[in-house]
Amino acid sequence: MKILFWNIKNNSKCIDLLINDISFEEFDLFFFSEFDENFSNSIITASSRSLVKLASPINGKSRIKAFSRLPKKLFSLKEEYTDKFSHYILQIPDNGIKINLFSVHLISKLHSSENEQYNLATDLVRKIYSIEEDSNNRNSIVVGDFNMNPFERSMISANAFNAVNYTRIANMEKRTYMGQKKFFFYNPMWKYLKDSTKIRHSYYYTPNHEESVYFNLFDQVIIRPTTMFKQNFTIEKS
Repeated sequence: MKILFWNIKNNSKCIDLLINDISFEEFDLFFFSEFDENFSNSIITASSRSLVKLASPINGKSRIKAFSRLPKKLFSLKEEYTDKFSHYILQIPDNGIKINLFSVHLISKLHSSENEQYNLATDLVRKIYSIEEDSNNRNSIVVGDFNMNPFERSMISANAFNAVNYTRIANMEKRTYMGQKKFFFYNPMWKYLKDSTKIRHSYYYTPNHEESVYFNLFDQVIIRPTTMFKQNFTIEKS
C-alpha cells in the first residue's frame, strides 16, 4: 500500500513533473492540495484513467482532493468536516484491516498565530479521538500539509497531536497527562530534519524577524503505533 501526498500550489513545474515522471502504478492513493480542476483532468488522463477522483460533499471546497486506484469497497470518503480536514476509511487488501485515514491542510503561518494553529490542532485531535472511540478502531494515519514543523508545539503537545520521534516511546501507545490518557502518534518525518546535500524539506522561507529555521518540513505523515504499525514499514520522501 503506497500513498502519495503533494501540495502542488498550482505550480506548473510540479504539475509537469508529476504528470511526466511519476509512475501512477506505483501508488494506490493520491492526495493533492492547491490545484485547479484542469489539473484533476490531466491527472486522470495521465494515469490512463486508472484513477478515480473522490467526490467532495462540501461543494468541492476541500483544500485536499483524493484520487484512488482502489475499488470503492476498499477506500471511501467517510466525512468532510471542514475544508481542512477529511476522514476516509481504508481497508488493507491483504489482511482486511481497516484504517482511519485523515487528510489535513491546516492554516498557514502567514495568516495565523502559533496559538491559532495550536487551537485548531487540539480541536482536530479531539475529533480524531471521538472517531476512534466511536469506531473502536485506533488504527489511524494523518497525512497532509500541517503548516507546522515536527518539533512545534502543536505537533508534540500532549493535548494536540502528541507525535513523537522515537518508536520506543510511540510503542508505549499512550501517556497520562493531567489525569487523562493521551495517545501517541509516531512521526517518522523527524529523520528528514538533518543537514544533507539533498533537500528533503517542503518549504523554504527567509523571514524578516529574529527566529527562522529556513528549511521547513510542513508536509508530514503521522501514524498511530497500534499492533499493525509495529511491523516493518518505510516512509519515503522525494
